[in-house]
Amino acid sequence: MLPILSSLALLAAPQAVPPVGSLQQLDVPTAATGTVTIAVELDGEFAQLVLERHSLRAADFKLFATRPDGTPVEMPAPIPNTWRGYIEGRTDSLVTASITSEGLSAIASDYGSEVEWQIQPAEGFDADVYSVARLTEIDSPTGICGVPNGPLTITPGLNGQPGTSSSFLGTGLQLTEIALDADFEMFQRNGNSVSATVDDLERVMNRVDTIYTRDVDVTFQITALVVRSSSNDPYSTNDAGTVLDQFRNHWNANFVGVRKDTAHLFTGRSMNGSVIGLAYVGVICNSSTGYGLSESRFTNNIGARTGLTAHEIGHNFNASHCDGNGDCRIMCSGLGGCQGDVTRFGNPSANGIRNYAISRNCLLDLSPALALPVFDDVEGGLNRDIWISQQGVSASTAAVGEPSGTQSLEMDALNASPELDDVLISNYILLGSVPQAFVSFESQHRGVPIGGQLVLEIYDSSRDWIELARLSSDGIDQNTFESTTVMVPAAGLHDKAQLRFRTEVNGTSENWFIDDIRVADMGCGSITNYCVAGPNSVSALGGTLQGFGSTSIAANDLLIVGFSLPPSSFGIWLYAENQIQNPLGDGFLCVSGQQIFRVSIAQTNLFGENSLALDQNNLAAGSVINPGDTFNFQVWYRDTTSAGYNLSDALSVVFCP
Repeated sequence: MLPILSSLALLAAPQAVPPVGSLQQLDVPTAATGTVTIAVELDGEFAQLVLERHSLRAADFKLFATRPDGTPVEMPAPIPNTWRGYIEGRTDSLVTASITSEGLSAIASDYGSEVEWQIQPAEGFDADVYSVARLTEIDSPTGICGVPNGPLTITPGLNGQPGTSSSFLGTGLQLTEIALDADFEMFQRNGNSVSATVDDLERVMNRVDTIYTRDVDVTFQITALVVRSSSNDPYSTNDAGTVLDQFRNHWNANFVGVRKDTAHLFTGRSMNGSVIGLAYVGVICNSSTGYGLSESRFTNNIGARTGLTAHEIGHNFNASHCDGNGDCRIMCSGLGGCQGDVTRFGNPSANGIRNYAISRNCLLDLSPALALPVFDDVEGGLNRDIWISQQGVSASTAAVGEPSGTQSLEMDALNASPELDDVLISNYILLGSVPQAFVSFESQHRGVPIGGQLVLEIYDSSRDWIELARLSSDGIDQNTFESTTVMVPAAGLHDKAQLRFRTEVNGTSENWFIDDIRVADMGCGSITNYCVAGPNSVSALGGTLQGFGSTSIAANDLLIVGFSLPPSSFGIWLYAENQIQNPLGDGFLCVSGQQIFRVSIAQTNLFGENSLALDQNNLAAGSVINPGDTFNFQVWYRDTTSAGYNLSDALSVVFCP
């Protein structure tokens, strides 16, 4: 039994941009890069829109067009033409925009004064002439409800006022992965251009995302977009219910490997019976029924188009029509009816969507971007603060001899299809202020034939994946983990850097394991004294340590010297990952961890000095020091005081490559 369907409908024909507001000649850059500033008048006052490119695409976003026979084929994606920004001088403002060869399409919101303006090309005028109007001034089509509870006459016009929510709701956003599809008719309405169709769908979703982020703590990431560039597409009727079934059946059969929490079809068809939207209700995270559609070009009004898609996705989030409620807005059964506001959810709908989203375990609770150092030893399972997207990856105990703990991340493939290889993508990593950084990890392959590979990439500032490392199996199962350390190239040093691990194997028995993944500043770390030394027979201050040389693993020249120790006294050097201060003998034990490593016995010289030349190639048994690791060192020594032994203070060392 399929979930409940819900729909929107209208009576009017497709609408052009209404002749309201003002006509303005704007200077919009045709090849926009960096930060863009556009001057505009808003209600007679001069304003500057400050914009930067903003993409909703997932790091592994895929674009498909179709061959003449209708077969989808992956193709390079054009540069995203969606932008976000603010109105200069208005602290509580937001601008969502699209800048393409057709010009600027934007909605500027001043939440402080609760006014929103729509800016888009004025039809029938020169290319640099724009219509600028308050959203509340723009008429929407007359509509009726398309669900079975009977017709409802809606008064034309968007005459209500925006709700009182004046800012984003803060942290704790739920990330929803969405896949998009544009039918052949939508492709035709965008000039038979794949890139223009991509721009059009992303233009709508850019605005939908701001509404959901502001009102219900949900944000979207587009994982895949299909443009039906051939008339041989799977959608063959103008009946909305039939098209939605065709959409669902086609995707369930042909796009199994696409990650999605829901999917949405943008149709350029004119649906029968005045219906302009249809969706299954309460289906987020349901891979077989999480679908909806919008007749997106029923109007050229970007505000109304956005409201339509936001409404239908709202049904996916279990929202129902709210006609008769004093605060209805987007979820009104007639677009632009009820309070006449398609720019936000009413509070009852918003609360319902928010609570439903929280209950969906497939949605990711977004954590802040990651500051250095980043480290994952996998002991708590797949860390969703670090890894925001994965396909087929799980924490596992199937490896042999993990470098730390008992778990590592297991990666393989569902089958031999390249799109079904396992993928692991990190959260944003803040590398913008770091002059140099490195990534290190431990890996092991088991069951992987010769040539099966593990690939590490980084998402650079140009929105491309740069390969950092490619490991290839020799066909012989490993019983130990292998260390890999790579430098981050200059293009990867930005504040939206992401890591991607992926496999190139052919099945579930061909396993790569990764563990102890680390991202850290390349700058060599510090050497710091800590803890208290107990008085000994030669000094009231006790034995003290000092570091010489560097903390570079490659240089391998770190020398630690203990001073003020009893002459000709035997001692043992200790080191471990953690710090403590527990009484022991006549002093304090200052190092701890799962294991305290001991170096061979050494004797102080006649001056009471004992030294440790740490050899990275000859560490204590079971010890591994990787770039970014912090280890703590101390020397235990014999003395003639009451307990017969004592300990120095301690030295904390941060190692670098």
